[in-house]
Amino acid sequence: MARSCPTSARSTSLAVLGAATLLTALSSGYGAVAATRLLAAAGHGLFWSVLMVSAASIAPEVRSGRAISIVLAGPILANVVGLPLGTALATPLGWRPVVAVVVIAGALLGAVTTIEFGPHPAGPTRRRRDAQARDHACRLATIVG
Repeated sequence: MARSCPTSARSTSLAVLGAATLLTALSSGYGAVAATRLLAAAGHGLFWSVLMVSAASIAPEVRSGRAISIVLAGPILANVVGLPLGTALATPLGWRPVVAVVVIAGALLGAVTTIEFGPHPAGPTRRRRDAQARDHACRLATIVG
């Protein structure tokens, strides 16, 4: 359980985020869009909390801070590049095709992430301790959530 929980939580959160975003593109009214965005927010929050643990655990201990900072460059790039690009495409095409492209890109990146960063065997003592801490955090998140 300790080794698979971050991977399954990461995969599940990406699936929830992707499904909710797809439902947003297919929604017909404001209430449905608001509900699907709330569902997407739940998946997004879980994804980022698990992602930080994963980023720190796959890097050597002395580089865990750097790994986290590299991961955190993603939202910055999304805001600097993705939002203006999405706006430029949504102006002539409408917002639904742009959201559909986001769903497709998310599905592809989710598959690559799951394949590339799937469960890895615990190595030295630090990795075992980290795996136990992740297991406890996952159990707590399951109970609370």
